[in-house]
Amino acid sequence: MVKVLVYSFKIIFVLCFSLFTYTTLHSESQLLLLPELDYFQLEQDIFVSLNIDNIDDLYGISCDIVFDPTSASFDQIDEGNFLNINGNSTVMQYDTFSNNRIIFALSLIGQVPGVCCAGSSTVAVFKFNPLLYSISCISLENIILLDSNLEEIECISSNCLINIGGIPSIIDIPNIEIPLYEQHTIYLTEFVFDPNTSFEELSITTSFPQQLNVFTNETDLTIQSLNETGNFNITLTVSDNNFLVEKNICVLVNPITAIFDEDDVYTFDSIDIFPNPTRDNIEINSNNKSKLTYNIYNIKGQKLIFDKVGNSRSISLSKYPTGIYFIKFNNEKSTIKKIIKLH
Repeated sequence: MVKVLVYSFKIIFVLCFSLFTYTTLHSESQLLLLPELDYFQLEQDIFVSLNIDNIDDLYGISCDIVFDPTSASFDQIDEGNFLNINGNSTVMQYDTFSNNRIIFALSLIGQVPGVCCAGSSTVAVFKFNPLLYSISCISLENIILLDSNLEEIECISSNCLINIGGIPSIIDIPNIEIPLYEQHTIYLTEFVFDPNTSFEELSITTSFPQQLNVFTNETDLTIQSLNETGNFNITLTVSDNNFLVEKNICVLVNPITAIFDEDDVYTFDSIDIFPNPTRDNIEINSNNKSKLTYNIYNIKGQKLIFDKVGNSRSISLSKYPTGIYFIKFNNEKSTIKKIIKLH
């Protein structure tokens, strides 16, 4: 039984070692599709290079190039400078058996050594004609690479996207952390780009859950947490005359740290504040005839206002930004209430 197990482990080790060696030898060879530009205008020819990277011995190549025929039409292929770099004779063939697939083959001629390169070199260049504003994929399928012994070479491949018309793009916006009741501003000009129009001509809208409030203007997006901690998503939509692009913004709302002393007593006696929420002024009514003072704090615990209260008192918050505030009344006991200042 022990001998059988040892023998089995030896077989597994040999297989793993062989697989590792095979992968190590060939995994660095790459076949890449690379567009000439990041985006193309509708009246502009599209050139896509088929590049080979890090190969020791290439004699011939065949592959299918698959594209979206509603976005672009195939025009022609030009041979690159890789296989014929030393004056070697080559033969190139291609055909289009359907309107979305090009069958491509390129090979050396005769008993000559294969070509090697340590970096990247161009095998062929494909030309397409744009048909409409779009983003579409050009991909590689049925890839066969042969060395000078006509043995197949393993490689990894990379497809590419063709952006016709220059669709607006949104760079990934980092995750945002804000305390409960606080706000955070994003400067959209740092993250949104449109190659066709200026930033001011874009249409920018948002959708967000009820636990958040979001305000946008021409260049900024302000996020305010309202009444709940947790993870929330905002969908940012950017569009111009032709396209619409969406991106999610992740917002983590954390609990706020205490801004009052632990010995504060939270009692809600005969003190009323209205309207609350408010856009400007609040009124304070109290039946307490004794001297009553109050402090108003922002969410960071900074004292903004200190004053005395009579039976009725009006307080203006118009000069303070939208957000959450706390009013603390001081008498024999402390009473603390929350005020919501609206936009």
